[in-house]
Amino acid sequence: ARLREAASLEKHVLLKKLRDALESLKGRVAGRNKDDVEEAIAMVEALAIQLTQREGELIQEKTEVKKLATFLKQASEDAKKLVDEERAFARAEIENARAAVQRVEEALQEKEQMSRASGKQDLEELMKEVQEARRIKMLHQPSKVMDMEHELRALRVQLAEKSKHSLLLQKELARSKRVKENLSHLYELDGAEVLGSYLRIKPCSDIAPELSKCAIQWYRFSSEGGKKELVS
Repeated sequence: ARLREAASLEKHVLLKKLRDALESLKGRVAGRNKDDVEEAIAMVEALAIQLTQREGELIQEKTEVKKLATFLKQASEDAKKLVDEERAFARAEIENARAAVQRVEEALQEKEQMSRASGKQDLEELMKEVQEARRIKMLHQPSKVMDMEHELRALRVQLAEKSKHSLLLQKELARSKRVKENLSHLYELDGAEVLGSYLRIKPCSDIAPELSKCAIQWYRFSSEGGKKELVS
């Protein structure tokens, strides 16, 4: 700042010296040269005025810049203060929420433990009552219990035999079904299926037995009722 002030002062001093020199020269010249000197003096005075105006503008700009810097600094400090306050408030809210959640969790755990203990105690008491009832029943009716056990064993044996017999029947049924399906694909009818036509049984598999060794029975089906009549 001091250097700028010194430079400005030096400019004013130089302009003043230049004007004084031109004024001194003005008294020693005449005619057109005098007019040129007067014009130069006017230009120096105009430069001095412009320099003064420019310095005033610079001073005003400097003042505005200082005001703006002060305002920005204050705004930054206010914003920082507001952020710190909001951060502290948020931390306090988070801590309060954590404490509330912890209290709720502790209450739930305590309630769950009490419920488990109560349920376990009730179950143990119920099991004891059932065992005691069974023991008393066995003491008073031992023969009946033994009869029931023998009957239960007999029923289990019968059930096992029936299951075995059912499996055998299922296997036999499956085998019969396979044989029937195979037989249905061993032969086919050749000829037009219309009244007065001839039909011929023709084997369609290499494993089909000879027709001379098979018993063949023809049937007639009615188109109206679907009844089957034996053809002799």
